[in-house]
Amino acid sequence: MLIMKKILSVVGIIGGTFFLLVAAICVEEWFSDPAYAADMEISGLIMCIVLGIFGVILIVLGIQTLRLQKLYREYKEIAEASQDGFIPDMAAILSQPEDKVRRNLEKLCKKKYFNESTSKS
Repeated sequence: MLIMKKILSVVGIIGGTFFLLVAAICVEEWFSDPAYAADMEISGLIMCIVLGIFGVILIVLGIQTLRLQKLYREYKEIAEASQDGFIPDMAAILSQPEDKVRRNLEKLCKKKYFNESTSKS
């Protein structure tokens, strides 16, 4: 499942980059070429801007997923080494505040990173 999420996040980043580039080229062409602007009208410009926003959203979601996967690997390694998963111990190992570790663990559980891995064990 983690491999599939990684593939989807990379595809999202690449697709988002493509959408963003197409939107940037479209908007630049709209402002620089009056014939293109007249041909495309304002609805075409709005579509290009929406496409660019969609590209940014895909890039952000892809990067967030990759960061969550990295966080999951770090926390999983520490939890397996300590065997008890005690949050203050994990916070000390990571040199982070307990609240941050707790929030990160809650986020990972909410996104079902730990739920899937524990059900397979």
